[in-house]
Amino acid sequence: MKRHLKATTALLLVLGAMPALAAEPTTDSGKLPDGLKQLFGDKLDQFAPAFSATHDGNVTRLTVDLADIAARAGIPGLSVTAKPITLVFTSQPDGSTLQTMEGPQDLSASYDVPLKPRQIGTVSYSGMAFQGTFDPKLAFYRDLTVTVAKTESESSQPQTGVHASVVAGENTMKLTSEAVSDGIISVKSEQTMNGFSEKLRIDPQTAEPPVGGPMMEIEVTAPSAHGMFAIDRLHTFGVRDLIGFFIENQTKPDIVAHQANLKDLLRATAPLLDTMTAAVGIDKIAVQTPFGRGTIGNVGLKLGLDTGSPSSRFDLGYVFDGIAVDSVFVPDWAKDLIPSRLTIDVSVKDFNVKDGISRVIDAFDLNEPDVVPKVAEAGIQTAFLPSGGVTVALQPSELTAPLYSLTWQGDVHVADSRAKAHFDVHAKGLDKVIQSLQKVTVEGAPQAIIGLYAAKALAKTEGADAYFWAIDIDEAGDLLVNGAPVGPKKKI
Repeated sequence: MKRHLKATTALLLVLGAMPALAAEPTTDSGKLPDGLKQLFGDKLDQFAPAFSATHDGNVTRLTVDLADIAARAGIPGLSVTAKPITLVFTSQPDGSTLQTMEGPQDLSASYDVPLKPRQIGTVSYSGMAFQGTFDPKLAFYRDLTVTVAKTESESSQPQTGVHASVVAGENTMKLTSEAVSDGIISVKSEQTMNGFSEKLRIDPQTAEPPVGGPMMEIEVTAPSAHGMFAIDRLHTFGVRDLIGFFIENQTKPDIVAHQANLKDLLRATAPLLDTMTAAVGIDKIAVQTPFGRGTIGNVGLKLGLDTGSPSSRFDLGYVFDGIAVDSVFVPDWAKDLIPSRLTIDVSVKDFNVKDGISRVIDAFDLNEPDVVPKVAEAGIQTAFLPSGGVTVALQPSELTAPLYSLTWQGDVHVADSRAKAHFDVHAKGLDKVIQSLQKVTVEGAPQAIIGLYAAKALAKTEGADAYFWAIDIDEAGDLLVNGAPVGPKKKI
């Protein structure tokens, strides 16, 4: 599902960015916009027949034949079917351009990629439409709304017998941006999707050659999904200038000859953005498998990235809430052991992206066999890792079931291939779990009971059926639980 959201977002942004590079006023009624040079460079003559343009006052209409472009590109295994798309650019008094697509459009493509294993598939987008205002003062869209009424895709690997398909309902992205300073903007976007279904089928009998094993099919459905991202201090002028540099210098000798200019442009752009946050939520997920049906009330994903400050940071968090499994396939004694909620929250910190990239830019030399000299590697590493390593922090996370709950947090500091860690773990309901397992005779239950008693022996009591463990691992690899050594001394 995340892959599908990302792929659709990429399509929407590509379709949206194309007219931003392709429109400017002209008095020549049939002249193709000069901005197309920025898309195709020296190959514009090869692709020019796929475009036609008309101009009337402040309105430019550009017709694009995507199928013809794909055919002229000559990419092996790729075929595109689409009616020509007409883009309308209307110049505004403030210098911006209102951009729209005439009528909802459909696009489909098929591919046959000779990888190992071979990849075959199709993808189609129905009812595509967009409208946005491109502002040259931002070198980006001031506002943009892109809609795809329906998305369908199928892919298969003939060698393995794996087949996947996705059908998604209306997908809408709304984006706004504003200037922070010259050439630097902030961006906010929201995306919604009205329902999707994803099927995965594995059929060994259809593999090439066929192999043994039963056919298995899994289907995941949800009535809605939503996402957002926000970027602070995106260097759009820098990106624009870098694109222009590589259009003007398309060969390695040209790039090497203008290396000093390239470094200046990279310094002005790095680290591209200061902060980024993103979140995806999927509601009421149903999972159908050969072994039964499960549901999840909500799945959430959040991302965070800070590269603009000396204390860079990356955050990743998951939430799985309202987990339930079909009772027909779960024995009575195990029902209260199945988790209903899981959260995982991780941060990576103590690194410096901005200074590290700056050192790389200063050090690289395209004239040398080693683009980054070995003598500069230590200084680059110190710039990226000023404390000598990184810290992976486990923020408060939890696992909850009807009989028990676990919560944990801590951090691991890694430097010079050695680690030092501390974790705090709290548990409630351990005695109830042991009592439940003592009533059954299933394989593995005795071993689980022994393990739980061993964990209780190392724990501190926090109340009725509530326990706590402070876990430490030092740089020598020695393990301590609540201050008591556990196990033999060893390296980690």
